[in-house]
Amino acid sequence: PYCTFRSKPILSHLRKIVYFSAIKYGGHTEWEFLWRKNKDCKNSAEREKIISALCAARSKDVLQRYELFFLIFNSRR
Repeated sequence: PYCTFRSKPILSHLRKIVYFSAIKYGGHTEWEFLWRKNKDCKNSAEREKIISALCAARSKDVLQRYELFFLIFNSRR
């Protein structure tokens, strides 16, 4: 029921909010961290939460990077 980041558990029902807030109010570092987590994640429900949160970025540069990464990632599948 928990997902651990740096030894701090995040309850599964709060993850979507935590992910969204981290991306919306964070920067490149938070975005790249969650993107790496997305690539390593095997759970489709968890990946859906992560992918939707990655869209919350407010920086044009980060959103352009998201678009590029997403296209590259999907072309490898």
